[in-house]
Amino acid sequence: MERKQAIKTIERASVSESEWQQRVELAALYRMMARYGYTEGIFQHISLRLRDEPNHMLVNRFGVYFEEVTAGNLARVTLDGDTSRPEYEDLNLASVGIHTPIYNTRPDVNCIVHTHNEYVQAVGARPEGFIPLDQNGLAVATQLAYLEFTELGDVIDPKKLLGALGNKTILMMRNHGSLTAVDTVQKAFVYTRNLILVCKLQVLATSMGPDPQRVRREIEPEYYKELAKQLPRYFDLYWKAELRALDRIDPSYKH
Repeated sequence: MERKQAIKTIERASVSESEWQQRVELAALYRMMARYGYTEGIFQHISLRLRDEPNHMLVNRFGVYFEEVTAGNLARVTLDGDTSRPEYEDLNLASVGIHTPIYNTRPDVNCIVHTHNEYVQAVGARPEGFIPLDQNGLAVATQLAYLEFTELGDVIDPKKLLGALGNKTILMMRNHGSLTAVDTVQKAFVYTRNLILVCKLQVLATSMGPDPQRVRREIEPEYYKELAKQLPRYFDLYWKAELRALDRIDPSYKH
């Protein structure tokens, strides 16, 4: 009988309480993504900058499904991007090539989600790109930038990546996927889920005809200004509800 290969795991006592709490938060985010089916096998990656050691990040080990991620089996690596270090052996190199340049350039960014969701890919493959068709789409449109496809994820030119992202929080990577770069795990989940849902809406709407009615452009600035006042509470309530759901289903992400 073939033996199951164990996933590398650390003990809680081997890290600070602050780091362990961040490990639990990031593991929860992975499980939330898995719960909604926002996965693509062993590919895709989510990272979190350590509060007490901002030149380090936590990220999933390559080969571990999102549904298997726990606080203890996340990898901790430096942000210098030196892939010759032993600590990078267990990683998908795309998580180094995509995440580290952003952390090193954007001190406001502490959490990055990179996905290959099919609805986002479909919208990104259209010449017109994303079209806001509802109120949630307006929140995405004001934070959205585009990166044209030229290279594989682990060899993306950092200058092209950073130039495309600028000071935005959502990057639609054409013919590839998306990237959400924000300051908290709570915001990372809500922004990523919202992006996927509004792209799904666009795919459904355009399947019924080529010209769906978009939200009037003159509404966009005023709407986002009002929405920005409500978002912090929205993030917190949404995150707590998702945590309760995870704990009912499988609280093993905490270990």
